[in-house]
Amino acid sequence: MGLALVGKFDEIEPSEAQLSATRRLLERAVELGHLAQNHALLGQRQCRRTQSPGNVAYGIIKGWPHWSLLPPILARTTTIFNFDRADNFCCNEIVCLKN
Repeated sequence: MGLALVGKFDEIEPSEAQLSATRRLLERAVELGHLAQNHALLGQRQCRRTQSPGNVAYGIIKGWPHWSLLPPILARTTTIFNFDRADNFCCNEIVCLKN
């Protein structure tokens, strides 16, 4: 499931309405069974070479429940990933999965 907040959040916070609506949407998706209860929350920068969702917004979602440093599939990998920044890697660099 992908969500986007409209705005440039490198230096300013998303509005409380945006953050609240996003949290409610995630909660409701879990309640309705459209999102697993043990889902992982990631910023787009964790899967693509982008600054999205912006440094300020990323700092906020890192404090939310379900935020994960790595996508769940990485817990099953045997390889190290090519990090282009301390908190950014490309998901398509997954090479080998454990059995």
